[in-house]
Amino acid sequence: MTLDVHAETPLASALSALSDKGIDTAIVLEGRIFLGIVTAVEIKGLIEEFGAGAPIGRCPLVSKRALALLANPLEIRKFITDSNLDFVPFVNARGELLEVLPVQHALERRTYENPVVIMAGGRGLRLRPLTETIPKPLIQVGEKPIISYIVEHLLECGFYRYIVAVNYLKEQIIEYMENCTLPGIAIEYITESDVMGTAGALHLLVHKIDTPFIVHNADVLTKQDIGDLLRFHLDSKAAITVLGKSERVEVSFGVIETDGKNCLSSIEEKPSFDYLISTGIYVLEPEVLELVPPRRYDMVELIQAVKAKGLTVAVYETKKYWRDVGTHETYAQVVRDISNGLL
Repeated sequence: MTLDVHAETPLASALSALSDKGIDTAIVLEGRIFLGIVTAVEIKGLIEEFGAGAPIGRCPLVSKRALALLANPLEIRKFITDSNLDFVPFVNARGELLEVLPVQHALERRTYENPVVIMAGGRGLRLRPLTETIPKPLIQVGEKPIISYIVEHLLECGFYRYIVAVNYLKEQIIEYMENCTLPGIAIEYITESDVMGTAGALHLLVHKIDTPFIVHNADVLTKQDIGDLLRFHLDSKAAITVLGKSERVEVSFGVIETDGKNCLSSIEEKPSFDYLISTGIYVLEPEVLELVPPRRYDMVELIQAVKAKGLTVAVYETKKYWRDVGTHETYAQVVRDISNGLL
């Protein structure tokens, strides 16, 4: 619990009010404007320095931070970690205090119960030698590993439940995830017995998930709001929704078409073609898991199996930043993107 104290309240009076109510922490206000947070111990120190009659709002308060009402779940968790408070104050754009929530209630704001399966078991062969001793999700891009960008973005979008599929150098991934997670995050791990492709590990989740869930490859980065993707999926009533991205492919040579009789019908110098590609991010209905066999299996095969059942596979085209980190070329591009503020 907290006590609201007006900025002009003398320090001694504020301390007495806290003691009378058995509360340790005061929120200092000027009208409804949030000025800061102060504990009883801190007030005692202020009295020694400024005197018992000094107005509490005119003293240097230890914590002057509050969160905007629309703060995303990542910001809330970082606030809780940094402030070490048992509650979180929220203010509007004018700085007026709107509400004070206990930590647990604050952690539940703007979140989804739907889990995210992060596919982190691959060997990253195309990134050798970088992945000889480090699993691909832990490769540093900018100041953080790939998986850190993924988890922080998912938290920004409101997803806090993660199931991480691991295999290659799995101990490193588990240790990293356990050591750097923020408050209120739930993490489970499933271990592939062998390299099982882009969808094979999902067999281990049959009957363990009962809501639509996200599948997110551990080598792709995006600014797409995954909550928007989930809502689109639900509205589409699809069995699977694929996050797609328009990509232009440029051919470095002249492209020839023939008439089938060894005669040229057309030629175009260095043309470019636009394709809608799969980004490695999907939303699946839990029933789809029963179609995944206990062997190496790729997402393309699962999508084809779903289509063969007559079920709907929807496509959500993102216009936001997206890039994979699968090759040395794309890895270098992501590093440039980060330095340019694109991610």
